[in-house]
Amino acid sequence: MTLTEAIRAPDGSVVASLCTTDTVAHNHITTK
Repeated sequence: MTLTEAIRAPDGSVVASLCTTDTVAHNHITTK
């Protein structure tokens, strides 16, 4: 799931998705 999909998802899904996406995004930002 991408950040865009997480934002478009319902509130409940957004919170759950952000928890998982946050780790991926953090690693992605660190790599760059």
